[in-house]
Amino acid sequence: MLMDEFRVVLFGHRDLSSYKNVEKRLFPILCKLIKTKPFLEIYIGRNGEFDIFAASIVKRAQRIYGSENSEFTLVLPYRQKNFEHYEQYYDNVIVPECVANVHPKSAIAEESRTNKSFCDKF
Repeated sequence: MLMDEFRVVLFGHRDLSSYKNVEKRLFPILCKLIKTKPFLEIYIGRNGEFDIFAASIVKRAQRIYGSENSEFTLVLPYRQKNFEHYEQYYDNVIVPECVANVHPKSAIAEESRTNKSFCDKF
């Protein structure tokens, strides 16, 4: 039997002007998805304030509602020096094959395109 997976990709601006607004909107959505979907895959980058803040919201929702039916994956444009640290925080850390041979200046844009291809709804 195949698991009914639902995929979400989170990405936003490098600079975040309203942490409160992001939390107010994102936290209830994540909680609802964790509670109602048989299995939730969450993908995120780590390219700015939004990504870091949104990651903390995901982790809080998983602590409250459990992480048994969700998987939190960090998608990086290239392997970074603190890769091992990320492996402790996220369920998975990946560098998509399609960005592995891309110049670092182009890798972040390519990573964003790859992330969009992961999601069920955009």
